[in-house]
Amino acid sequence: MKFFRSFIANSVFTLNVLLLFLLIFRQSLDVPSWLQSIGRMHPMLLHIPIGLLVLTALMVLFRKGFKKKAFQPFLNFVLCFSAFTSVLTALMGLLLSAEGGYDEAQLALHLAAGVAVSVLSWWLLIISIYLPSRKPVFNISLVATIIVVILAGDFGSVLTRGENFVSGPMREEAEETVTITDSTALYLAAIQPVLKSKCMGCHNERKAKGNLVMTSIEKITKGGKHGPIWEAHNPDKSTIIKRIHLPEENDDHMPPSGKPQLSKTEKQLLYRWILEGADLTTAWTKFSTRDSLRYLANEVIQLHRPVVVVHYGFPFASKETIQELNTPFRTLSQFASDEPALKADFFLSQSFNSKSLEELLRVKEQLVI
Repeated sequence: MKFFRSFIANSVFTLNVLLLFLLIFRQSLDVPSWLQSIGRMHPMLLHIPIGLLVLTALMVLFRKGFKKKAFQPFLNFVLCFSAFTSVLTALMGLLLSAEGGYDEAQLALHLAAGVAVSVLSWWLLIISIYLPSRKPVFNISLVATIIVVILAGDFGSVLTRGENFVSGPMREEAEETVTITDSTALYLAAIQPVLKSKCMGCHNERKAKGNLVMTSIEKITKGGKHGPIWEAHNPDKSTIIKRIHLPEENDDHMPPSGKPQLSKTEKQLLYRWILEGADLTTAWTKFSTRDSLRYLANEVIQLHRPVVVVHYGFPFASKETIQELNTPFRTLSQFASDEPALKADFFLSQSFNSKSLEELLRVKEQLVI
């Protein structure tokens, strides 16, 4: 067992030296494809050292629950695997970074934190094996390691899940409000809100996954490493349509699993918009009311607008009056069962005439739309 511990400690030290060397000369690395495949195992392996380091912290915290003779050997055993898997994880992450498509500043922070975790894991092993009596040094080092693990996870989540994925719920960021009028382009009114809420977290200036930035239409139309994300009039060959319809467990599915997914209506809207030419300038009200694109856009506009609760002070219209005003070509209905506000819908242009409007004067107090 003593030989095993020494072998692991020396091996991890050697691998950490190699890791630091590769980190320093990372810009000059030319990683072959077979090594890139190994690098892609980084997300799978990284949970092992994290779990082992958390286990180490719990063991130290509840040290009194272990037998004295059994505690130290078991702790050394856990730290051996923690240090070994930490350095392997960091090496795989370094190989993965060579694929590109990441914000360089954010990537540098994640790599530095990952290497720090690897070095600190080795240091914990050395203290535990050769300086077991130095408990304060070990405890301080363990706390520092856990803190760096959290930082590395936060930096890594930005690279894979978008900005502030971990800390986002604790931050209150002011949302830019867009006033939608009859002259607002359909793209700005309905398409852009979908892209902003479901795509821009991973495709922005700081985190350009696949070299794609979606913070402006100029950058979207430029495309990423796979080219333009849509092909006007051809949604079935458009990358964005293909990606959003892949199974969520597929690595190429967008948005990534765990992120807010597009609703059925949002998917239909994107498909129909691309099918009709991916128009960027035409106002949403210029599209025919019989056009399914107009209907879908209206649904999405209502979905992404801030919800304003309005309570009305006027009385309810009688049920008899509402029934009398309902015809096969015009419907009158309440917005909610507990609110008196009414809305009128016309289904044929021929039914929309002065007489049908005058009849609605009977409920003019309750009619809001």
